[in-house]
Amino acid sequence: MKYLNVKKDNTYILSEDKKYSRKELINLVTTEIKKSNVKFNKLEFNKDQFVLKFSLNGRELTFDMFLKNITGAGWEDKPYIKRCQVSNLKNIDPEKTKLIPNVHYNLILGYYNFDNNPILVAWDPYRYFNHKTLRSCYVTVDALKRGYEKDYFDCVVSSQKCWVFIGEKIDTFVEEYINYVSNVYLRGEK
Repeated sequence: MKYLNVKKDNTYILSEDKKYSRKELINLVTTEIKKSNVKFNKLEFNKDQFVLKFSLNGRELTFDMFLKNITGAGWEDKPYIKRCQVSNLKNIDPEKTKLIPNVHYNLILGYYNFDNNPILVAWDPYRYFNHKTLRSCYVTVDALKRGYEKDYFDCVVSSQKCWVFIGEKIDTFVEEYINYVSNVYLRGEK
């Protein structure tokens, strides 16, 4: 099926999506993360997670990331919607899904690279831990395009908060994500 994709010149084209193997995805995302000001302490990989331990602004943080390809949502009538599919994340490892403020966080991280122009999209996974079926995290091609234009862009798509950013802006994303999680889950602001 053909979906709308964003080319390097920020124009759209209707074409097949690009999808990467697990190994390729890990290598590509690692390359993007290394473009930022994040100071790596350790990278770990397991079947379902990419664990990043790093220092940022004097804090030691751990992020358990569920890496996914960003592909078309499967709707012929909505070729402009992309998604990452996620299963019930709590079944992976309940201990790894715990939120420990200023120490340990989880996120769903999608990778999109249609025209040799990589961009990352992150979603809050805490909404998905208790679902019994597959769920999708959505992003529009317009949000991807705005991410390319601004280097960092956050928005709401299908009632889901998402962050779209280039590799160099990962430190900006981490700071904003920590604030978001603190406000939503620790202070109860929605």
